[in-house]
Amino acid sequence: DHYRPLGVSGPAPAVIVVHGGGWMRGDPSQAAGNALHFARRGIATISISYRLAPDAVFPAPLDDVRYGLRHVRAHAAELGIDPNRIALLGLSAGAHLTMLAHLARGIPSLDPTLPASLRDVAEDVRAVIVHYGPFDLARRLAVDGYDPIAAHLGPRVDEPEWVTLASPIHHAMHATAPVLLIHGTGDTLVSWRQSERMHQALRDAGKPA
Repeated sequence: DHYRPLGVSGPAPAVIVVHGGGWMRGDPSQAAGNALHFARRGIATISISYRLAPDAVFPAPLDDVRYGLRHVRAHAAELGIDPNRIALLGLSAGAHLTMLAHLARGIPSLDPTLPASLRDVAEDVRAVIVHYGPFDLARRLAVDGYDPIAAHLGPRVDEPEWVTLASPIHHAMHATAPVLLIHGTGDTLVSWRQSERMHQALRDAGKPA
């Protein structure tokens, strides 16, 4: 979904939004509220989709987010956006994918499979914004009788190395853009301490957060 601001001369700055839904549901329409807010301020929004569990498990959704980011940058001219002024924004499970997509560039084992046209496209962004995300997947919590983390991680959910690889909190040293973490302390689905611990990991790594 592409929300274009009116009355902007020249390429607009853009926010790429990654929706939430426990890695199992959700769609790009979740961006609407934020997108309208941004559009009124001259900022474009592009809300992307990704493959969902249980049909697709980690790292497939992560690959899709990184593919989407590169696709937007590669087509910036026709989208009317500035490829050098892009921010990533994620909600809930999308916050996890957003944070990890930004950090995964420093992790060779997470290199995505990309078409030749996108292999040399940069994944740099100016900022990362994450709302109420789960950043340490070792802290599993069943929700209404299902385990979204298990669905996302698939058959390797009980392998500590796999869980660590999928958890952004262990890769903070690879951040290159400032990170804004937003989380309500009344959240009963994802503990606000997840964001607090991610923030501390970034600060401990000397990163702006």
